[in-house]
Amino acid sequence: MGTKRNFKLRTLVIAVVAILAGFDQALADLLAMRREEGSTLGRLLSARLTEIAALAARAEAAPGRKPEAIKARLAEQVATLLSASARFDSDRLHQEAIMLASKADIREELDRLTSHVAQISHLIGQGGSIGRRLDFLAQSGEFRVTWAFSADNHGCSFTTGISGGCLG
Repeated sequence: MGTKRNFKLRTLVIAVVAILAGFDQALADLLAMRREEGSTLGRLLSARLTEIAALAARAEAAPGRKPEAIKARLAEQVATLLSASARFDSDRLHQEAIMLASKADIREELDRLTSHVAQISHLIGQGGSIGRRLDFLAQSGEFRVTWAFSADNHGCSFTTGISGGCLG
């Protein structure tokens, strides 16, 4: 009876050792795959961040985004409105133009977007688990881009802005 029991115990131990070895191998393979995936995603994100930084720099330098250009466009639009109808109150139009001009200044949004790009680049460089922090920065960056292009101070939309149509 003891031999049978020893045989069963040995068989059970061998099975458990094999299962644990298989589990260890599966876990090692999973971790290796996650590292490779993270590395690949890091390279892809870094390339996109370079593009975003270049677009932000182009937006910053775009002549149509300069305060003088915004002022000239608004003055032209106000003059057109005033000449088209006597119903407009010129003082009220002037106040509205000032509010529109302040909304059209996207410098703060570009500064924050540039900061987000730098922070994301730093996270990618650190490695490890960055999902939640990356998600927050990506959402905030998307808000910055959307807000900047919603200013629409010279017919620029999000889609044409990102494709470069408003930055030249």
